[in-house]
Amino acid sequence: MREAKNIDNSFLHYAQSEDLSSQVQLDGENPFIEDDSQICTRHGYLYKIWRIREAVEAQGITEKKICIRCSVHSHTGVTKENGEK
Repeated sequence: MREAKNIDNSFLHYAQSEDLSSQVQLDGENPFIEDDSQICTRHGYLYKIWRIREAVEAQGITEKKICIRCSVHSHTGVTKENGEK
């Protein structure tokens, strides 16, 4: 367990840049900042929603979705054709 923690911390250290001009702003404000003096870690969150099952009203089946929060620690500098960073 300790080895995995060290690897994770090392990755964050080498993946993050101190150059503020190279940082990428994600869409929206940080929802976890509650106070102006609060310091947050330098990574973002993306929320992915997948539809698992379609709704079929005739059979009484409801739609099922799953939402997963993904932590983003780095950016490749590439923006996809659909505009996703």
